[in-house]
Amino acid sequence: PPATDRRTSHYPNDPYFLDLCDEYGLYVIDEADIETHGVGGYLTNQPGWANAFLDRGIRMVERDKNHPSVIMWSLGNESGQGPNHAAMAGWIHEFDPTRPIHYEGAIGDITSPDYLDHTSKEYRTRGIWANPRDALWVDVVSRMYPTLSTLKALGESKWDNRPIMMCEYVHSMGNSTGNLKEYWDLINSSDIYTGGFIWDWIDQGIKAISPDGIKYWKYGGDFGDNPNDNNFCINGVVNPDRTPKPALYECKYVFQPVDFLPVDLSKGIVAIKNGYYFESLAQYYLHWTISEDGKIIQEGDIKDLDILARSEKQIAIPYSKITAKAGKKYWMKLSVLTSKDKSWASKGFEVACQQFKLPFFKEITEGDVSVKNKKLSVKNGDNLIVENEDLQLEVDKKTGWIVSYQYKGRNLISSPVKPNFWRPLTDNDSRGWNAYEKCAFWKDAPDKLKLESFELVGFDSDKKEIKVKKSVPGKFEMEFTYTIYGSGDLKIDYKLDCDSTVSQLLRVGMQFETPDSYDDMDFYGKGPWENYSDRSQGAFVGEYNGKVTDFVWNYIMPQENGNHTAVRWIKLNDESGTGILITGKQPLSVSVWPWSMEDIESAKHICDLKAQPNLTVNIDLVQTGVGGIDSWSNNAAPLEKYRIEPGKYQYSFMLQPVTKKSNVDLLNRNAIILMKSE
Repeated sequence: PPATDRRTSHYPNDPYFLDLCDEYGLYVIDEADIETHGVGGYLTNQPGWANAFLDRGIRMVERDKNHPSVIMWSLGNESGQGPNHAAMAGWIHEFDPTRPIHYEGAIGDITSPDYLDHTSKEYRTRGIWANPRDALWVDVVSRMYPTLSTLKALGESKWDNRPIMMCEYVHSMGNSTGNLKEYWDLINSSDIYTGGFIWDWIDQGIKAISPDGIKYWKYGGDFGDNPNDNNFCINGVVNPDRTPKPALYECKYVFQPVDFLPVDLSKGIVAIKNGYYFESLAQYYLHWTISEDGKIIQEGDIKDLDILARSEKQIAIPYSKITAKAGKKYWMKLSVLTSKDKSWASKGFEVACQQFKLPFFKEITEGDVSVKNKKLSVKNGDNLIVENEDLQLEVDKKTGWIVSYQYKGRNLISSPVKPNFWRPLTDNDSRGWNAYEKCAFWKDAPDKLKLESFELVGFDSDKKEIKVKKSVPGKFEMEFTYTIYGSGDLKIDYKLDCDSTVSQLLRVGMQFETPDSYDDMDFYGKGPWENYSDRSQGAFVGEYNGKVTDFVWNYIMPQENGNHTAVRWIKLNDESGTGILITGKQPLSVSVWPWSMEDIESAKHICDLKAQPNLTVNIDLVQTGVGGIDSWSNNAAPLEKYRIEPGKYQYSFMLQPVTKKSNVDLLNRNAIILMKSE
């Protein structure tokens, strides 16, 4: 399994680390303490440096040769290519023929008749970086941060059939580690790929306490050091204190040693494939659950899981017959757990899991809906006000935005409900693909919108409809339809039509503030940790609840965070149960912050973020992925399928007041049928 490999970049680690790897069964690529990044390959081509190169390689091999965890030797990192590296490889191969040799700098074999000078025009059109193969004194073809197309081309190369390894890939700086599934889909497609090593394991920050007592992490420039790399060493999948970051859960899922394949879900039949090379699944057991809209309704264990290494077996999950309820969705989750304590985990630790949507569904009909509407009146002055004895909703006739939404005297929103196309930039956005400039048009696009029309178009006694059209001429057009019901419910229909000449967007959605007292958060969607369109495999659909602060993530350098995909509904309420329920006509992308977007953008450290009087609520159709092939070039952008290109977008959601006595299931059913019927 891919999670069992470690590369000691860029020097041999403390021998105790290798002792631990021996004990726990981790594979190690042991790397010599050689890096000449600043001068490239100059030193490896200088005879006077030959002894220094050899000395570092020999001392590494002599020290660590008896550690069974060491499966490969590495000749260093980013030091160019030359005879001194070749001499190291020759000595090590002769001394230890049992272990292969790695060195990423061995790109290009000048002895090949098909070699092309890297400055030539033909080299740039070849399509891969092997040129045409790597030096023959290494045993694997190694690359750093290849794109998927480059990795695929390497695997199809006619010049080289050595194993292909990514010694560094998926740069995990800040909110990153997108596209991981796509890499492993390719890796698993051919035996020529051996996998890769994520950069990096840990955020290398220094603990500090702010004057007001908040723990945070310092990085480059915080010590009066100049020059510095700012937060560039903050690029791991765990925090400096080893707290798992959300990306680690994606890694755990993608790397898991057991695969699950649907066979006949209506009968509970699935295939389980043991990805281990040496052990059966007899030491594990299967725990299964059936959930209805995120609430577990059945569960059980299967103890007999003796599936041999690299083998597959079909099993039937013995759940009871499910009679679908109107509008409910049913999910089956399978978890492979340790059946006894191990040196690396306690009994019951989950080593692999999968969730399947079951094929049982019953449509909601109008007979399933119960709505008590009261008559509404309209005041048409400077602003348009729709109200009854419980509700007062106010729309600014100059801007077209909803500026007030009150129910039984309580404010449900604390700011106008406005479109939003921006996000606090991630490290990949700002350092990498330069989203600040490429997408700059969208940052203040809502403020550029010109009101084209504002009209009251629905005149039912218990339902009013307001249609607003706005545009930035020649760039994009928007249409909002607000449907206000006498029950106090508010439906928003959103349409966006972008001209093909505008740039890609960072999100398509709406944003507003709500009182900070509404900090109890309950949602039905993917969780519990944050997830994004290109990093959501390790999150599962369920109902999750807690405080708003439980669902944000404090990146060491504050940036976009806390998003959840596939959200059907989200509820925010205070201690008394009073608050607001938001239900999507289609799955939503949602986040709630105790800060404003501007607060996050301006902060440099966690301690700079101060809780505000209001919560920021993002209700989106979609947000662009986080990307992370690297963090310093255009390759940092998400893959094309996770980008938001200019075009037409449309979605709807319902806002409903809630109290402690509210039946959320009933409110959701009401919202779904109302949005479906109109």
